[in-house]
Amino acid sequence: PIAHGGLPPTEKLRAAARAHVRIVVENLDTATVFLHEWKFLGPEYKERIREKRDRYERLFRGILEEGVERGEFRPVDVKLASLLCLSALNWIYQWYSPRGEWTAEEIADRYFELWLRGLRRR
Repeated sequence: PIAHGGLPPTEKLRAAARAHVRIVVENLDTATVFLHEWKFLGPEYKERIREKRDRYERLFRGILEEGVERGEFRPVDVKLASLLCLSALNWIYQWYSPRGEWTAEEIADRYFELWLRGLRRR
């Protein structure tokens, strides 16, 4: 719903980052297994996971493409930019602690601000 909603691309990217981080930190054990162990699945299951992963990545790519088209983001390689965003978001399972200094929303917002400085048209 975020990717296809009526928000401007900048706000879509922020909302997508927040949703992603929230899911990872609320399901830390599951996310750890999923993000680390999926590559050891059998061929049939691995292909299904790969298809879902690619479909999810395309949502981020679409947000970035829309942002470039509307002039909110500078022209970038949206495939690489989406991989950067998702790699950063997915790596949270490695270091996040519920007892840490940042909430899920604060992490997402800090990541978002870092990305936006790199994406924003100057």
